[in-house]
Amino acid sequence: MPDDEIHDIDPEVKQQMAELAAMHDEWVRKHAAAAEPKPNPAADYGVHHVDVDPPKDAEDEYFRKAREIMGYDPDTGEYRG
Repeated sequence: MPDDEIHDIDPEVKQQMAELAAMHDEWVRKHAAAAEPKPNPAADYGVHHVDVDPPKDAEDEYFRKAREIMGYDPDTGEYRG
């Protein structure tokens, strides 16, 4: 995305994106050790990617918090607008 387009993003959306990024960072630190690595047959895949499956309860926690940040009901997923 060109720099001039970044400035055109709605301030509320920018705030939600920042909150989501901060929550994701905290969530990764909290749950990374319990995540299961997903193997990939490509020889250099691990150099460029980290692909893991978090425990189910951790994944549920993430989606609930993400929904809430983005304006959705954390239980139903319905947009609260």
